[in-house]
Amino acid sequence: MSELEQETESGRGDIAVEIARQRELARLLPLSDHQVILVGSNPLPCLVAALALAPRKVSLVATKQMARPGVSGATPLLTHLVNALTENGFEVEIAREIGDSASPDEVRKAMRSVSELRSTGLNYTGGTKSMAVHAYAEWIASGADPTQASYLSADPPALVIGGGVRVPPIDLRAAPRVELTKLARLHGLTPKSRKHPSGFRTEARDAELSRILFGVHQTRWQEKQGLVPLPNLCGACGARLFKKADVEGCGHLAMDDAWRPVADAVGAVDFTFGGVLRGIEERIGKPWDRALKYLEGEWLEDIVLETLGALAEDDPALHSIGTELRWIVPPTGGSGQTPDFEVDASVMRGHTFFGISCTADAKELVKLKLFEVSRRAIQLGGDHARFALVCLAPSTSIAKLAAELSANWASPTRILVAGGDDVFSVGLDGVIRDWITQAQEGGSE
Repeated sequence: MSELEQETESGRGDIAVEIARQRELARLLPLSDHQVILVGSNPLPCLVAALALAPRKVSLVATKQMARPGVSGATPLLTHLVNALTENGFEVEIAREIGDSASPDEVRKAMRSVSELRSTGLNYTGGTKSMAVHAYAEWIASGADPTQASYLSADPPALVIGGGVRVPPIDLRAAPRVELTKLARLHGLTPKSRKHPSGFRTEARDAELSRILFGVHQTRWQEKQGLVPLPNLCGACGARLFKKADVEGCGHLAMDDAWRPVADAVGAVDFTFGGVLRGIEERIGKPWDRALKYLEGEWLEDIVLETLGALAEDDPALHSIGTELRWIVPPTGGSGQTPDFEVDASVMRGHTFFGISCTADAKELVKLKLFEVSRRAIQLGGDHARFALVCLAPSTSIAKLAAELSANWASPTRILVAGGDDVFSVGLDGVIRDWITQAQEGGSE
């Protein structure tokens, strides 16, 4: 693929044309082909700024925490950012390290180390507020043109140039495009499974069987009877059985007739809980414990994956759709083991990461799952990330949880909490489509 074709696909070409048009209308000089970018704790805004501004050269101003290996020797995030910029054809200069981002003198010295500072543009999205203030002051003191300054807005995703006074914000909702695999690499994440070298699954475990399980529960839900209970309750002692030996050795497990479509689909040798699980084992090619997890609710991830795929057919800006995101996080040098990065499902729109947690649990795990996906989504996508919980909880529980979380966020539209009514009655396609649209329309800052 040629460089021009790559730029067109990523959206870079269209953005550059729009910036040039707007600056010409405002009677401003063309954007500088040398941009200074402040580097914060999340490298994504830096990459997005470079892709949107499309300069010839990028000068990175970063703290020593970003520029040096950690105690464990992990590759610095700045190195991953430099690699990503180089891969996209940018000439990269690294300015003097900032030892203390709160020190005006340190920040100013770093800015003065940038070659030809006076003729540059400055994107101050990254870095601390103190870094941005002192970097901008030194940049202006050099004689730079204030209309060459820019920053990224998260709500909605946009590039604001020169304070937005003479040039309107440039829409970045659909572009530039950053693939999920490249976003993970930007953070130093490596795939956990050799089976999925991208770090996530792009195909359903069993789309047909998941739809059958969806139908089983949907029928019962629409009859206002909740979910079909898992048939692992011993009728004699009341104990819940999960281990293979216990399930197959118990003759008191009652099977609800609602499970018959599942038993037929997997070719169960008998209409028992053990028979159904053995059939699922063989059908999806997973051991007993994984077959049980699938029956308990992992089928919901397949439904979400199918929904996202259908939405992408109508919206070409949606990409990198997957489930079961599993990456190894580089060690931080602490005494404990760094937990893996895990998200149930996701989709990208342009450079915005939409992380989705899925659970068939109606009570206990719902709140925990939502807070977990919020943390992971922000870790990967920064302020631009959006996150959702798709569960099977009743509407009353969902409303309380959504209100509690939204109260702590400046832009409630970033969050989606979908429950059983959304899944089985309203329809996930419309719910998720509205969330993606509203989440990129913006909210109060």
